[in-house]
Amino acid sequence: RNVQGWHMKFTVHSVQLEAKFYSATFKDPMTKEVFRSGLGCKALVDRHPRVKSGAPLHLAEARIEDGKVYYRTKKLAEHAAAARAIDCYIFRELKEDASMIGADTEKLKLCHEEPYESESERDAQQVDYAALMAKRGGYVKKKHRVVGRPRHRKRKRFATVE
Repeated sequence: RNVQGWHMKFTVHSVQLEAKFYSATFKDPMTKEVFRSGLGCKALVDRHPRVKSGAPLHLAEARIEDGKVYYRTKKLAEHAAAARAIDCYIFRELKEDASMIGADTEKLKLCHEEPYESESERDAQQVDYAALMAKRGGYVKKKHRVVGRPRHRKRKRFATVE
């Protein structure tokens, strides 16, 4: 799938829980298919040493509300929707390309939910989010140091006396 020149279109929704949480949808500009935020799992790929990135999606704080996955930031919600779309695109390509049969699809997955072939299949899926959250490690709220960015120390401020 060639995505060059695509305008990435996300729609973000929020819900007020103990704090504000966000869910997003990604709309494929060619097929108009809509992908909802998925529950991020650990990507089993090596990180490039020169790539700077924030907290991984699988460590981000998430909540499930009315069958939708919500994250603490809009950016994480958008990344989760993109991850869900990527999972489905890879799943469909693997089904079409016989030479890729036997590929380790679990290693390629970015979300805990199973990928699907069509929106009707997505709507028919019964996702046990309680089990997925347990597999993921609950809500996950860990401090994560951003790789590649310097840590700044707070300077002591002195009061000025006139």
